Amino acid sequence: MRYEEPVFRPPCEAGSLIIQATIGCPHNKCAFCGMYKMKKYRVRPLEEIHQDIQMARRAWGEPETVFLADGNTIAMRTDDLVQVLDYVREAFPDVRRISCYGGARFIKGRKVEDLRRLKEHGLSIVYMGLESGDDVILERVNKGATADDYVRAAEKLRAAGIELSTYVLAGLGGRERTREHALGSAATLNRMKPDYIRIRTLVFLPGFPMYDDVQSGRFVECTGREIAEETRLAGEPGRRRRAIPQRPRLQLPSDLRQAAPGQRQDAWRHRRGAGAPRQPHARPPRDHFALEPAKCTNGAWHRRCVSSAFRSRGIRSRWASWG
Repeated sequence: MRYEEPVFRPPCEAGSLIIQATIGCPHNKCAFCGMYKMKKYRVRPLEEIHQDIQMARRAWGEPETVFLADGNTIAMRTDDLVQVLDYVREAFPDVRRISCYGGARFIKGRKVEDLRRLKEHGLSIVYMGLESGDDVILERVNKGATADDYVRAAEKLRAAGIELSTYVLAGLGGRERTREHALGSAATLNRMKPDYIRIRTLVFLPGFPMYDDVQSGRFVECTGREIAEETRLAGEPGRRRRAIPQRPRLQLPSDLRQAAPGQRQDAWRHRRGAGAPRQPHARPPRDHFALEPAKCTNGAWHRRCVSSAFRSRGIRSRWASWG
C-alpha cells in the first residue's frame, strides 16, 4: 500500500485499515493544527485508491473497520466518495464500519440526499473537530466555521443516519477565555447532539501557527488544574436536571421508634435475639452521575466519559442535555 506520510487517524481507529483517499486538508488554516501543513490538498485518482484497496485485501485479510484518510475526506465529490465506499465493501464484504474526518464547512452545504447516499453505501461515522463552541475563539484560530455551522452540519448528518463523533480542545481559549470556551462548547454540543463527545488537551509544538503566540506571550496557556476546572465547569449539571433519588432510610419497627434514643440499641438487640446476625443496612441506589460501561466505536468495552453517562441516563447538563 502507498501512503503519503504523515498519516493521521482518530485514536479509536487504531485497529482499522487506513485507506488514503485524499491527501492533506482542504481548509488547512487552523492556527492550532500542524498536521497537514506540509501537504497540498488533493483527491487521489480513483484508480490509485482501487489499487491500494486490492493490495490491502491481499495483505490485510478481513478488517472489521476501515478509515478513509486524510483530513477532510468528506469534501470529495459525492459520486467519487460513493465509488470509494463501493470499492471497500466489494473487497471487504464483512466490514463493520467505514469512517472519515469531516469538517462542518464541507458538510453544511451538502444536500441531505447526498449524505444519505453515503450512508447507504457504507459510511458509518464522521469525526468532526468542533474544538470550541465560542465564535470568538473559532475566529481567532481560523477554524473557518461558526457554532451555527456546526449545528447545521450535525443536523444534516443526523437526518442522513450517519453517526457523529465530535472533538473539543480543552484549553483552546487560553486563560483569557477559558470560561467562555467551556460554556460555549457545552451549549453548542447540546445543540449538535453528537453521538460521541471526545475531549482532547491542546498541545503546542514548534512549527504550529500558534506556537509563536505562546512564546511571545500573546496566548497564555492554561495549567493542568485550569484545564480540569474548565472541563468541570462545562460538564457540571445544569439547573434543569432529573432529581436524584434520596438515600433510603431504615424503617424501624413501631416499638423501637417509641423507645428512648439511648435505649434503642438494647431494644433492637433484644428484639433480634442474642447471637442473631446483624442485618446489613440497605444500600443506597447508584448515583445518577456514576459512569457506566459503554461500547466504543471499535467494539471495545470501556468506561465512557461523563458526558456519555449523562446521555445514557437522560440527565440534563451543560455537556449533554438531551435524553
